[in-house]
Amino acid sequence: KLKVEVVTDSVTVPFGMDFLPDGKMIVTDRTMGAMLLVNTQSGEKQYIQDVPIPLTDTDGGMSDVLVHPDYKKNGWIYFSYSIGDTSHCTLVVDRAKLENVRLVERERIFTVLPYAEGPYHFGGRLLIQNGYLFITTGEHFDLMDSAQSISNHFGKVIRIFEDGKIPTDNPFVNTVRARPEIWSYGHRNP
Repeated sequence: KLKVEVVTDSVTVPFGMDFLPDGKMIVTDRTMGAMLLVNTQSGEKQYIQDVPIPLTDTDGGMSDVLVHPDYKKNGWIYFSYSIGDTSHCTLVVDRAKLENVRLVERERIFTVLPYAEGPYHFGGRLLIQNGYLFITTGEHFDLMDSAQSISNHFGKVIRIFEDGKIPTDNPFVNTVRARPEIWSYGHRNP
């Protein structure tokens, strides 16, 4: 038995969401390039301030959001989004802290390289497990074969530490011309 209940509305393309310890939900609106704080009890939503402005063309925009498992201790929120313009763009991952309804202490954790020529298939899902941050990246559609190459980040699962450092036991960390952040490759647009 399943009961459907509307919590809030008017989010154009809700792409990612996660819950804060107090039960409030952070939701990304991909095409609007926004992050919202939603009170799941009342449905009230507030736009989070000082969110970076992403490239919102085609598949671009604000992607996933992830509240750190130890949020009560460290206050980190991770989020992925596309940057650049339609002829030179990529996916990035930042982390920041939420103070009232404003992002503070924002820092860049990861940038997908190289930049692509079209705003397609960015990927961008996030997971933290055992101190590692896993990031999915898309193959950018026109560059499908790039997912098979370990010399770029397209069509991969990336594994880094929560602060952006590269683990020394990643599979290609000592492989010449390989991107050391790669955990697995050959994916389409996870």
